[in-house]
Amino acid sequence: MPDASSPPADGPSSSHLTESSHRRIRWHAHRLARRYWLRPEDRADLEQDLTLDVLVALRRYRPELSSPDTFCERVLTLAARYRARQIRSRWRYTQRTEPAVKPDDLSAAGEDHHVARADRSMDLMAALDELPPAMRRFAVELMYHSPREIARRTRAHRATVYRRIARLRTALAPTSPTANS
Repeated sequence: MPDASSPPADGPSSSHLTESSHRRIRWHAHRLARRYWLRPEDRADLEQDLTLDVLVALRRYRPELSSPDTFCERVLTLAARYRARQIRSRWRYTQRTEPAVKPDDLSAAGEDHHVARADRSMDLMAALDELPPAMRRFAVELMYHSPREIARRTRAHRATVYRRIARLRTALAPTSPTANS
């Protein structure tokens, strides 16, 4: 006859989770929601996902190896790490695919934004022409590659690349106080 603490053969249900397991699920969901600024409905979805992860894992639970609470906590820790990786991956993907300026923002600026963009581009090209050749090559490389990619390709530390970016910014910064007016 099966033990009351082990899940039935047809699969576990939420009644097999103890109150402490439910509290731990809520705690992990709250922690992830707070850390990644999730909306309340996303937090509720996360709680459901974590509950489902625990219920699926309960099929593998063996009472002779650990207590139900210990098993639940280990499953929750791994599941929460996995969900955090998913959230960060989603963030990275949306940052790569979403434009920095939305098309609606451009149309609200009127037709002058094309002229202003062309002016900025010409100003940048003129400023790049005044840079030393090594700095100019670095600036052009930054137009097409991220600092991380440049660091990997040049086998330099990322901090070194960021220092070069800071030097480039100071070289490109306007020197006269009326330049920004």
